[in-house]
Amino acid sequence: MKRKLFGLTLGFASILALASCGSNQKYVTKDINVYRNKGVVDKTFPVRFYEETPNIPYVEFNSYYKEFFGTEYNLTRDNDLYTYSSSTGDYITIDTKNDIMYSKDIDFLSSTAFLTPSNSKTYLNTTNLYQSTPTERIVNLNDYHIDIHGDGKLYAPLNFLSSLSGGGLLYTVAYNTKDIYVIDYQNYLNNEEAHNPNYYGDDYLEPIFDLTVTRPSDLSLYSYGQLCFNFDIIRGYTAQLIFGDNNLVSLGLNGLLETYYPKIKECLLNENKKEYFFGYILLFAGLYDGGHTGALTNVQSLVERHDNFEQIYKDALTNYTTASTKKAMKQKIITAKTQLGFQMDATTGFYYRYDSESKTALIGFDSFFTDFASWDDFYNGKKTIDDIAFNKDTYAFIRKSFYQAKNDGAENLVLDIASNGGGNTAALCGIAALYTGGKGEYSENNIFNKTRTTEYFDVDINLDGQFNELDVAEANSFNFNYAVITSPISFSCGNALPSVLKEAGVKIVGLRSGGGSCAVSIASTADGLFYTKSNNHNFTNKSGDNFDSGVPLDHEIDVMGTDGKYDFTKLYTFNFKEYFDSLKNNQQ
Repeated sequence: MKRKLFGLTLGFASILALASCGSNQKYVTKDINVYRNKGVVDKTFPVRFYEETPNIPYVEFNSYYKEFFGTEYNLTRDNDLYTYSSSTGDYITIDTKNDIMYSKDIDFLSSTAFLTPSNSKTYLNTTNLYQSTPTERIVNLNDYHIDIHGDGKLYAPLNFLSSLSGGGLLYTVAYNTKDIYVIDYQNYLNNEEAHNPNYYGDDYLEPIFDLTVTRPSDLSLYSYGQLCFNFDIIRGYTAQLIFGDNNLVSLGLNGLLETYYPKIKECLLNENKKEYFFGYILLFAGLYDGGHTGALTNVQSLVERHDNFEQIYKDALTNYTTASTKKAMKQKIITAKTQLGFQMDATTGFYYRYDSESKTALIGFDSFFTDFASWDDFYNGKKTIDDIAFNKDTYAFIRKSFYQAKNDGAENLVLDIASNGGGNTAALCGIAALYTGGKGEYSENNIFNKTRTTEYFDVDINLDGQFNELDVAEANSFNFNYAVITSPISFSCGNALPSVLKEAGVKIVGLRSGGGSCAVSIASTADGLFYTKSNNHNFTNKSGDNFDSGVPLDHEIDVMGTDGKYDFTKLYTFNFKEYFDSLKNNQQ
């Protein structure tokens, strides 16, 4: 008696491990250590290990959300149907008999926020949110080797719930085959060092990298299925996928690998850790989409060199060339600014430069970052604006630079995001409002539930804690000729900002931006390897069009030198005064 899963033929012993689980299945409960800080057991958390899947940790649905997110959901049960719903009517229903998931909108389960976390005061205030009616999504979890248990309450693999809850704030929960760790890449909960696997150090990594231990078959099969679920179900559209986005959409990840890259699939299911790590590297080489999707855990040094590594997997390895080329280009752009004497912060890329002769102010930054904790302290009277402006908060720095340009008598203001790889949407919205009268809008298509959402917001430009006409007047007092310098490095928010500003009449100059139009989520494999991916939130312009292929230029700057090599200093020696004067003359 045999059946096939993921294209593999399995014997009778494996069938038992793959059978749908009923409420009478045997299990053991263990109290697993939880780490929220390095080297300190915060508490223990009850985890079930079922007899037929002894290496996969299961947690009770509401206990998980209450412990790690401070939320609980209303549970209704109809025999084998367990429904968890929010106060807004969103729901997820699991059929535990058939392992089928029904959902109107899974985002209510995640840390994905449209603009800001609800527990922080910031400079942003949402005024209206419009969303079309979600479409119910039905997913057969059996297709992904994800078994859900019910015995009055719902029990799901911890990694399954962490995949649903690890949203755009890069906050999630992970299991490293030994303990549970709270992962906080963006310092969402802690006003200190970000709590990621590197923060936890060897305590987190040692069980994963212990090569004397083979991967159990139940964990290998489930881990592969969960990977496929994450990239089939809660992933967004990109035009730059090395594997080919259309292939992934039409075939699913498993079908794509079986058809074109069976060796990668074989490695991902391998019980030998080195072979598994090899497959992990190759998988994320092929899933490279310009910068959002990629492996965070470095396993390269633990992979033995295969003689035919490059020959067999040439297509899948394209991203190593692409990524290294982008990295080299970014460094060349930064070097060009250094050669011209720009005084840049080494970490953030922040700089302000004013040329009195042309009356042009240049403002640069390399990422969009919002220090939510500091803004919350500011609006609660615990910090001054200077405490925020001079660290790493992007909106605070750009706002301050606008005032500096105004005081310097600038006529032309140029935002330099040529070496900017993206970041937080809240920072983008704050910056955009400086150009748009203290108000703005933010649009996206949700690929999971087929909705379109538009969020309208006000920004506290004068930082008095109020959102009113004084902010409009303050933003309108910035009366500059505006331009933005972009390049292929301008990715994600570095691609979205020029899209927003172009609609506001700002001129886009330089080289075409590098794309990236989805929000990014964090996830981990079932054995604790971390990665990021484009998620189901696809940002658009006002017309609903995707801008993943980059934002069209108003003026291309030729950066080729006389020697046939790139000369990125031309981006910054460009005569903006002459350019703006020519625009005015043409209008006349």
